[in-house]
Amino acid sequence: MQFQKYSPFLHHIKAALEASTGSVCYGVFGGSYFDRQYLSQVIINQIFKDFQPIKIDSAFSLSDALAPSLFDTKQKVYLVDGVTGPLHELCDLCAQFPVVFLAERIDKPLYDKLKKQAVWLDLTREKPWEKQQRLMLFVDEVMQSNNKQVGRDVLQRLVEGCGDNTAYLMQEVEKLVLYTADRRKVLVQDVEEVCQSVKLQKGWEVAAAVSFGWEVPAIEVDVDRLFALLGQVRYFLNIGHAICAAYEENLPLPSYPSIPQNTFAKYQKSAVCFGSVYFQAALCELTKMDFHARTLRLSPDLLWIRFLGRIRANRL
Repeated sequence: MQFQKYSPFLHHIKAALEASTGSVCYGVFGGSYFDRQYLSQVIINQIFKDFQPIKIDSAFSLSDALAPSLFDTKQKVYLVDGVTGPLHELCDLCAQFPVVFLAERIDKPLYDKLKKQAVWLDLTREKPWEKQQRLMLFVDEVMQSNNKQVGRDVLQRLVEGCGDNTAYLMQEVEKLVLYTADRRKVLVQDVEEVCQSVKLQKGWEVAAAVSFGWEVPAIEVDVDRLFALLGQVRYFLNIGHAICAAYEENLPLPSYPSIPQNTFAKYQKSAVCFGSVYFQAALCELTKMDFHARTLRLSPDLLWIRFLGRIRANRL
């Protein structure tokens, strides 16, 4: 049996466990290395909780697994992580022990041989939005295991802020669990206070809003964040100036391959309303704020608010 999404795969495992009809052969293919390690632990914790997990690799071969010690009485589950071997030995292993296969892609001969008895999760064709949903489920599972309550807004903010790096996402989740040790509910504010990647992402959102005249989200500015915002605002002001200069001189628009086309169109629409003179003046104000931040004993919040006032005045 093969699944291509995590949610129905997990539902199948839980239903099979309740009905005592679970398979003894599982496979997880695709995703990142950390994804596969996490999912192998999900399978073991759900199905093989009382078994001893043993990883088959260069130090512990298939032949070692097929010739167990007579004095070892504990039940085992074998993790075959990216290991290739004779097909008959892999099938013999599945016939004698529970096995979890982990690999970047499905081994077709092995799949054909075991497809009737095995349960596979194939993530090799997972869409970006499907991965986002899967990572939100990962986070929710970890939070629940730590007796934490999280809303969808928290899950979405975390996953969007950390991108598709599952290992980094889980590190941020651990930090959140420790940060909220004295209470059960985790809030979006906790995410924004604790998770550095989310702070940076919000900084980019604020910087774009400041540069192109949109509504600026509220943000707390300390010294570190102020200097990060300086660089982020400068990035967008330079883009706006380049767009306006090209538009005013009837030249081809600059190319930014890393910026999605629809996002760049939004920048362009806002930029041409102000003109290149506005962006030049805003860059001058930014340079002044950078100098004042390094030389004056003013609070970062005050410097930021003063800069926002001056950049708004330049639009009038």
